[in-house]
Amino acid sequence: MSSKGVSPVIASIILIAVTLAIAGMFSLWATSFVQTRQTQFEEQIGCIDAMEIDRRAPSLTFDNSTLRVIVINKGDDPLTTLKVIITYPTLGVRNYEPFPAVTLGPGEGKSLTISDNPEKPIRVRFFSSNCANLGEVEIP
Repeated sequence: MSSKGVSPVIASIILIAVTLAIAGMFSLWATSFVQTRQTQFEEQIGCIDAMEIDRRAPSLTFDNSTLRVIVINKGDDPLTTLKVIITYPTLGVRNYEPFPAVTLGPGEGKSLTISDNPEKPIRVRFFSSNCANLGEVEIP
């Protein structure tokens, strides 16, 4: 009795079909991956230089544990849910979310007040829910 195996032609066809199927799945994944990254990149491009912080007094003041800053949205999209990271000389870095309801429209400026600072900050960084890093200012 002889046992019959798969013909070399059939084995080659199956091997090529499996390879093409794997290549097709990889191609679909790669296309989706690149499109997602491109969308994220385009969103971040819109955030570059989106916020301007007026660094001149009286636009930027600190007195009696209260920091006042005027910020301007110089981008094309609204900035929502502003967050702040404040660096203090002895206390280090603290995160604040004092402006959850504040939205800055394109070209709009607002005076923001951050109260209850335990000491004079040395640096303030602003973020928004739709833009990662908006602006940074060192306190004179």
